[in-house]
Amino acid sequence: MGQIARQTVNATWAYPEDQPVTTLPAGGPPHAAYEAGEDILLRVRDAASAELLLVDEVVIHVVRRITRGGMSGTYEACIDAAKGEVPRELIGLCVVLKVADSDEFAANEWGHLREFRHMSVLPEPYLFGTATVLHENEPAIGEGRRAIVMEFIDGVDMAVWAQDWQREVGTPPPLESVLDVMNPVFDFIKVASTARPPLVHRDIKPENLIVQKTPAGSRCRLIDLGISGRVDASAGGFDIVGTRGFAPPEVFDLYASHPADDPRVDTFGLAATLYSVLSGSVYDYSWRGGFPIAHDDGLRARLHRRLTASLSKTYGVRVDSRTVESAIRLAFEKVDAEVIESIRLGLAPNRDDRPLPGDFVDDLPRLRMRSLLELHAASAYPALVASGSLAHASRTNQFVETGLDIQNSTLSDAVRYDGFAEDFVACMDAWNRGRYDEAVPLLRKLADAGDVTSQYNLGICIRDGLGGAQGTPAEVFWRWTKAAEEGHIVAMYNVGQCLEHGYGVPEGSGGMDVARKWYERAAAQGFPLAVERLRQIGNAQ
Repeated sequence: MGQIARQTVNATWAYPEDQPVTTLPAGGPPHAAYEAGEDILLRVRDAASAELLLVDEVVIHVVRRITRGGMSGTYEACIDAAKGEVPRELIGLCVVLKVADSDEFAANEWGHLREFRHMSVLPEPYLFGTATVLHENEPAIGEGRRAIVMEFIDGVDMAVWAQDWQREVGTPPPLESVLDVMNPVFDFIKVASTARPPLVHRDIKPENLIVQKTPAGSRCRLIDLGISGRVDASAGGFDIVGTRGFAPPEVFDLYASHPADDPRVDTFGLAATLYSVLSGSVYDYSWRGGFPIAHDDGLRARLHRRLTASLSKTYGVRVDSRTVESAIRLAFEKVDAEVIESIRLGLAPNRDDRPLPGDFVDDLPRLRMRSLLELHAASAYPALVASGSLAHASRTNQFVETGLDIQNSTLSDAVRYDGFAEDFVACMDAWNRGRYDEAVPLLRKLADAGDVTSQYNLGICIRDGLGGAQGTPAEVFWRWTKAAEEGHIVAMYNVGQCLEHGYGVPEGSGGMDVARKWYERAAAQGFPLAVERLRQIGNAQ
């Protein structure tokens, strides 16, 4: 087996040397710590891709030890040589070598890496086998241990990323950046928790999230599936209890029955990670209320420009810049309160009080941050104009009650989320059967994702108090406006009615002049009530 020249590795690895380690039961087998410069022989037992299946052995040169975790040692390494039918790109490849203390842990992580390798959030697995130390002119010596060779991820862990942000900017990272960076992890946990049977990571924490720079911006990768497991794990389960501050209380209960096998373990881990990154401190299992959340100043400025133009066009009058700024401030406060409440529920000490990971992820304003802020700010603006007293007339009887048979749902595919179609079908079924208490939560979820029909129908529910929906006439008007702008012809007519009769709009808005434009848009698409209203307006003049 010939040797080749070793490459110099310049990449920065993601883990700090002093990361918190997962708690282990006493008496575990000692790990054979490899030193920088040693060569390791890996006898290959399995490969993750077809091009590596005929590789028999590889020689791996240890560059440095990255960390000593709860049940494994992890090394930055380079593949120096290989035997068998070897792809050219394998030689010289910079990799991670993870050597396990337990065959069970190694096989467990390898299996889950392979199963979910289509989701690029995890490290790409390469080879699985038995690792032993090589010495010059001697065969491999020492007790062989199960080892995984996987992708080397260039980046920093999320704890370091957040600390760097705090040091450079003076505040924790803004909510928008944190949610954007963590989106791949959210998507993975949602998929894993709904697999059959569900997969539980068990050790979600900032140190296991690697922030990597990509052409699309910074994104997280999730590592360390060594103690992950299925909900229906065999009797006895794992003895690992997790990392304090990020594992829920029940996993530290010695009398609990398989406490770490419920997906809501990962709900707690996600919530604790958000708490830590957004607040700058580790959760101490005692909820003391909310904390200040930082936001992106650029988003605030863009929202101000967009909302100023939109309100001016919608109401037909020039808007007050200071009032717009006040409305935006209230909008950020409302979003902050919603996020804090989601985190609080995710950190519930009682497992049964926590949402499942998928529900927790869906409640976060990930893809809908801008639309939520715009909605909240636009809803607050009329009341601020009226100095705290929302100016609107009593409900007019001219509103059209339903548009389900007239307008199909439209939404860009880029905004659809996993499960959108199922939510839409369930929502429309509940709506058509008059089960508004079931429909309203789904309507909010679909509307906030940008669905036109749900946007319109939610406005009806808020106006009439159906299904317990709460909101102001200003929110009704703004939701109908959003639907009208996307082509919902019934919403166009109702927006005209709002403007004509002063429902949910500031006093002094454009009134009939602006209302006529909406009637004309609806009439141009053949909506008969709009045609009739334009005829009445013409006869009255």
